[in-house]
Amino acid sequence: MKLLQVRKLQLEIERLEVPNEISEKMKEHANNVMADGIDKFTIQIVNEFHNGDDVGRQNELTNGVRISLNKIANRIDKGYNIEVRIEPLAAGAVKPEEKEKAEKAQNVVKAATANMQYLRLEGPPMLALPEEVPPAETKGRHKSPTKKD
Repeated sequence: MKLLQVRKLQLEIERLEVPNEISEKMKEHANNVMADGIDKFTIQIVNEFHNGDDVGRQNELTNGVRISLNKIANRIDKGYNIEVRIEPLAAGAVKPEEKEKAEKAQNVVKAATANMQYLRLEGPPMLALPEEVPPAETKGRHKSPTKKD
């Protein structure tokens, strides 16, 4: 909600023809607030769902979740609507000992769906969150060979 308020203020600042530096500072603040929230949520998601001991894999998953959440936030800021649905568990699709865990996961998705609503956004988009892994984080990774014609 904080970002929606910042976005409304941004629109008002533009209407009042306030200097561009102030407008840019507000956009920077909005991006920082969203990035901080996404970082916290990313850690929570990875800690809850990553079962392995491999720190490298955990880092890779963290980057992937962060980038995915950045993409979603950028698109919502541009006016996209997102709908989440889940198919009911098929009989026998889950082992009996895992059924409770699967049902809990389904309930999380169902609960999140109730919180999603159409946002009537005012003003132009403000977010510009990164949608790929920065080069410093890919250093040392194997790159696939490219074809030469």
